[in-house]
Amino acid sequence: MSHQEIAELIPPTTHVIGISCMFTVDWLSTCSLVNFLGKMFPSAIIVAGGEHVTALPEFCMQQCPALQVCALGEGEETILEICEAFAGTQPWSEVKGIIYRQPDGSLNKTERRERVRSLDTLPRPAWQLFPTATYFRNKLNFGVGGKRTLPILATRGCPYVCSFCSSPEMWGTRYFMRSVENVVNEIEYLVKNYGVENIDLYDLTAIINARWIIDFSKELLRRQLHITWQLPSGTRSEAITPEVLHYMKISGCTVVTYAPENGSDRILNLIHKKVNLSKMLHSIKHSNQEGIYVKINIILGFPQETHRDVWKTIVFILKASWYGAYDMGPNPFYPIPGTELFNELQKQGKVDIYNASYFDALLDADNMWKVTFYNEYVSHRMLKLYFLFYFFVFYTSNFVFRPARLFTTIWNVATLNAQTRGQYVLQRIIEQNRILRAVQPSGSID
Repeated sequence: MSHQEIAELIPPTTHVIGISCMFTVDWLSTCSLVNFLGKMFPSAIIVAGGEHVTALPEFCMQQCPALQVCALGEGEETILEICEAFAGTQPWSEVKGIIYRQPDGSLNKTERRERVRSLDTLPRPAWQLFPTATYFRNKLNFGVGGKRTLPILATRGCPYVCSFCSSPEMWGTRYFMRSVENVVNEIEYLVKNYGVENIDLYDLTAIINARWIIDFSKELLRRQLHITWQLPSGTRSEAITPEVLHYMKISGCTVVTYAPENGSDRILNLIHKKVNLSKMLHSIKHSNQEGIYVKINIILGFPQETHRDVWKTIVFILKASWYGAYDMGPNPFYPIPGTELFNELQKQGKVDIYNASYFDALLDADNMWKVTFYNEYVSHRMLKLYFLFYFFVFYTSNFVFRPARLFTTIWNVATLNAQTRGQYVLQRIIEQNRILRAVQPSGSID
């Protein structure tokens, strides 16, 4: 949608406009939209929040003149007080967790807001305000198997401090969980009101407490909701024991994503990724034995990664394939504001957020031929070759170790019934190419 089309959806009497910018890659378009809306709604205040804004609030205010307030960290309580401050019932200086423009144009940052500890007190997302039927009809959701899918968060925060992750800056390191009953109540609500058939748990670290996940699985079984559910975000393996996996499977879990990130213990130590690769492989094996599809996330090109580290990761990828992993998603490393590695690269002069090339590099992060690496030990050309080699090693070995998977993949994609993340991505690529051919009568794409 164009900026004008978005503006036309906003009632002209609106007083406060809230915009999320979770990912730095979206900042340039978000900033452009905010400035446009500032001209269209001069009497309204525009508030931005999200991980990117929380990491670089002063930068965002400087780059975006129409932006008047940034909400830092969790925003449910903050946005209410922002509205009260706008109405004049509370001073701006007493609203915790914001940075705002003062009448003289200077910026004032208030003290950090305390974390929401009792997550059960928060209301559910207002799905009735979203055109969910349109998304379902056009299959614009990430659920596998073509099922009607909506996301849920059962927890907040992460107790770990990986140097490439902005979670500590956004959420802190305190890990809070909703009660099992509260989460399943929400799932039951989505099933009854929206016909949801599949749930994606998009938690940063979904499984830390084995008892919680077992109780959650048992409650799903007790209520006989007959849904499937997935853990598409990278999780840890320590708490995923055979007993936990058994209850996950019988309650409908179909996909688990592990996040080893790298196969080199040296790199794992440098990025503060506290994971035991041997235990993870055994967890992958048990997941496969239970019939749960396993995807692994790998990051290539950490600043201090060497050829030796890369080859250790290749060995790990082979082992994961042998133990039963079904999908593998390699991603190039790129520095995210609010992370330890970003701060280090910025001090070294390798990252300049005031240079548009930094944001251009983020936009090209998914383009293997244009991706920018921040590594001095392996040439960029070799890293691109390694990127291709990761795919080749994993999927070739996967089909060699389990030939039936090749035919299953072809069948699922051909019948638009993707059961794994990899199959879903392949299915979407084919669908998009078919749509492009349909709308280009000449057969060419401009």
